[in-house]
Amino acid sequence: MGWCLKLQCGALGALQVQKKFMRQGIGSVCALAMCKILANSNLDAFALINSENFNTQNLFAKIGFKHLDDAYWLRTC
Repeated sequence: MGWCLKLQCGALGALQVQKKFMRQGIGSVCALAMCKILANSNLDAFALINSENFNTQNLFAKIGFKHLDDAYWLRTC
């Protein structure tokens, strides 16, 4: 159905829902479940979202996340 992982850098990432289950709130449930797991481990929840991924930006805003700053990544290899 769907999943959300904690990336190596600590951010929530790889949030994905299978197409036939989209628009049913499963992405929100997955993200919130991961937030609860992190909170139970005394870790802060944050996410890295592509600036052009408006659907995911809206989903995270809906569950209470706030855009605090921008991050820029540079590949060195």
